[in-house]
Amino acid sequence: MSSITNRELIDRVALHAQWLKSLGASGTQLVLHDADLAGAELPGVDLTDASLASVCFDRANLCGAVFGGANLASASFARADLSGADFTKANFDYAIFCDASMKNVRGFRTSFLQADFRGADMSGADLFRAYLKDARLEDAILEEVNLTQAELTGAWVEGASFRGANALDTVRAEYLHDSADSMIEGQAAMEWLSAATSKGCARHRNSC
Repeated sequence: MSSITNRELIDRVALHAQWLKSLGASGTQLVLHDADLAGAELPGVDLTDASLASVCFDRANLCGAVFGGANLASASFARADLSGADFTKANFDYAIFCDASMKNVRGFRTSFLQADFRGADMSGADLFRAYLKDARLEDAILEEVNLTQAELTGAWVEGASFRGANALDTVRAEYLHDSADSMIEGQAAMEWLSAATSKGCARHRNSC
């Protein structure tokens, strides 16, 4: 994993802002792959259309950041602050969000294929048409989230709290993993989600 100085990061973010403002006529698109940005202070940064595959943002402050249309496949955000961030139409396939703060994020049509949200707090997130197939949601907090037309097929949901989640009747969930060695399918999967919505964690209510 390559390292980058704080000064270089600030300069490249500034060039990316110029690239966005000029619609590509000047500046330079931010392209950083496999870079180590752990602990970076980037609140409110606009990373629209940036290419940041496999970048490490662990423990970074990205509160209110904008990632619209960006490629962050396999990036890591463990214990990062992403509160209020905008993920609209971005690619977060295989990304890691373990124990991250993700309250009120906007995930409109965002792809989270096999992303790892274990222990993350996604309270109030807007996941309209988000793609969460095979996502790891164990012990995640998804209370009061908007799940309109979200794809949850194959998600791992043991210990997750969906209390107060909206639009469960529009979710696609052909099957769910409700424990390491148990899978529920069809109507049973939808009933699990319905129970989790009204009572918190459907399987581990005593821990919620």
